[in-house]
Amino acid sequence: MNFRLFFMLVLFFGLTVQSCVKTEFDEPEFDFADPDLTVSTSIAALKATHTIGTIEALTDGIISGIVVANDKSGNYYQTLVIADETGGIEIRIDKRSLFNVFPVGRKVFVKLAGLVMSDNNNLIQIGYMSNEDGVVPIPNEYVEDHIIGGSINHPVNSDTLTISQVKDGYMSTLITLKDVQFVEEDLGKTYADGTFKVTTNRTLEDCNGKLILLRTSGYASFANATVPEGKGTITVVLSKYRDDYQLYLRDTTDIKFTGERCGGSNPGDPKFDKDFEDGSLTSGGWTNKNVVGSDKWHAYSFSGDNFARITNYSNSVNNACDAWLISPQVDLSTFTNPALSFRTACNYTGPDLEIYISKTYDGSSLPQVGQWTELAAPLSSGTWTWVPSGEVDLKQFANDKVYIAFRYQGTTSNGKTWEVDDIKIVNGSGSGTGETIFSDGFDANLNKWNAFSVKGTQVWVYEPNYGNPKGCAKMSGYTTLNNENEDWLISPAINLVGATDAVLTFETAKNYSGNVLELYYSDQYTGTGDPTVVNWTKATPSLSTGTFTWTPSGNMSLNAFLGKSVYFAFKYTSTSSASSTWELDNVKVVVIK
Repeated sequence: MNFRLFFMLVLFFGLTVQSCVKTEFDEPEFDFADPDLTVSTSIAALKATHTIGTIEALTDGIISGIVVANDKSGNYYQTLVIADETGGIEIRIDKRSLFNVFPVGRKVFVKLAGLVMSDNNNLIQIGYMSNEDGVVPIPNEYVEDHIIGGSINHPVNSDTLTISQVKDGYMSTLITLKDVQFVEEDLGKTYADGTFKVTTNRTLEDCNGKLILLRTSGYASFANATVPEGKGTITVVLSKYRDDYQLYLRDTTDIKFTGERCGGSNPGDPKFDKDFEDGSLTSGGWTNKNVVGSDKWHAYSFSGDNFARITNYSNSVNNACDAWLISPQVDLSTFTNPALSFRTACNYTGPDLEIYISKTYDGSSLPQVGQWTELAAPLSSGTWTWVPSGEVDLKQFANDKVYIAFRYQGTTSNGKTWEVDDIKIVNGSGSGTGETIFSDGFDANLNKWNAFSVKGTQVWVYEPNYGNPKGCAKMSGYTTLNNENEDWLISPAINLVGATDAVLTFETAKNYSGNVLELYYSDQYTGTGDPTVVNWTKATPSLSTGTFTWTPSGNMSLNAFLGKSVYFAFKYTSTSSASSTWELDNVKVVVIK
């Protein structure tokens, strides 16, 4: 045999054997067998021991579940979602690329001793500790002490539901919603803003007009993908923010919208009492017309309140638009003293909402075919503050059949977002329209207020993220531990001279155990200094009872101070044993003169 050939053959077989041997050392380090651990409780049983608004230090026990979601697509961050046959829960972990170690379908065992269970805006989570912003992730150096991976490739199943069937029992589990579609005003938009990393809500609807939010992180790999236009199924993890259900998509492969779109809910019998509580913009015979642009009015839901909304801002630009929301025809001859009433809220800079009435419109064409008369009414001045219109007199149309329209004209240079709700025609009282003389939605700071601390180091602060819907005023006596505090948030002087009726309204949200927030009035306070040196009258508003649920105060009469200047104040107290967190938003005073 040729010696060179013999040498090359020996070398080839030697390298082949060496390569085969080396392969054994390249096998993954992970042990995919279940550990020798005994599960002591189910996820549902563990969650049942939690009281919303509290923090439980876990002292013993083991739970187990299958990974149903992780951080692979970027829509979750530092979070595993695991579920067993009873329920699901989020586990917060201070580690990136969790999907490499804990892929979907892997069984996970959690040693609970040394961890805590708490909730972030009503969503129960497990972590290392908790603060007012939620559960703190388990530090990387302690992960292996608490989170133990087991066998892989377990099937991950989902329950198939309608929107109406969604409930808390499915929280942090995988569900599949059937016969849903993105609302018309979200078509053509992306899931989120992946360029500027802005987390975004889109809205899904079913064919009965039921709505639910889909929330997508700006860091998700599919953030800049356009939402599909059809109807079908979507598999998601169910989550919650306070009272609102939210859905988290793991990846766009979980959405199959290949069917023909439905038209939403069917119009009901025409009436003139539109509160949008059915989730439909067009029920009752209302129509949505575009004269310029593609931006339309749409039904919107926030914190349990449904209303109509219009904006000409999308994908980081303003668009020219001329959008009309038009009522069904209403016969004013059936009213003895017809008056229109509604309420509005808005934010940002741009044109005002316009309200019109017509007795020549045909009910179906573009609005230019009719002659319209503009109606004057008080409108919101911004900061998402809801402002009632009062009674808009319609007596000059008392014998006519008319249409009412809400028109918004946006430009390419600016644009407000407008919201309208509770549209009615009633027999008016002739009492006149309400005027908002003070409002604060806390969208930037507490500059309108005097925050005075009588006791303690904690003070009223501006909270930019957790208001209703943007910022709010916030006070808590808890910093690492409970502290004794007395802190006042005092309004500017409210001038009620010339008013015949005056009402204060606001909203509160509360969590954790502690003293009730108190409301006081005074016509003796001077606007500066210690409020405890003058007399105050205590009032009894409706207040939040917990779980950060936003609660309207109801109408608080200020009529005892008509003809004077009055201050109102919110007094917070806490002790060394109990410190609740209180949030305040959407404060306004409306008067009739």
